[in-house]
Amino acid sequence: MTDPGLQTLARVIERECRTRDAAATSLRQAEQRLAQVLAQGEALRQYRRETAARWVMPTQDAATAQQMRTGRDFLDRLNEAIGQHETTMQRARLSAEQLRGELMQTEMRIAVLGKLVDQRRRAESVRQQRADQKASDETARQLLAHAGSRAHHGHAEPLGNS
Repeated sequence: MTDPGLQTLARVIERECRTRDAAATSLRQAEQRLAQVLAQGEALRQYRRETAARWVMPTQDAATAQQMRTGRDFLDRLNEAIGQHETTMQRARLSAEQLRGELMQTEMRIAVLGKLVDQRRRAESVRQQRADQKASDETARQLLAHAGSRAHHGHAEPLGNS
């Protein structure tokens, strides 16, 4: 790859590949974080269901009004925590989606650059073939001209023996 334009493109592709690899790592980490946050959310909701069932189910000794109020207050705080956790889950989802989009954009840039390199290589190959053909045609023309001038001066020799 001696074309400076192709060398530049190769460096750009290399940089984009490093960017893609970093984006893929970030996405994996974000997806792991999202999985953890989702599991925590489910654990919180399960705890809320269990706690609510304990406070709603009648027990052998009737709960006092103070105990019921304490239970409701605790469930209210638990619901607040779950609400805050929902915000955390939404942020984790958005982060993963954003990173996924960035990764896709980087992969698309790499694909476009790769196609551009292929296109330039094909164009260079066509140019080289045309140059080779032109040189071959010129050599043949010179041989014919040389053979023609020798024949004109009476030195007729077969073309391959000069």
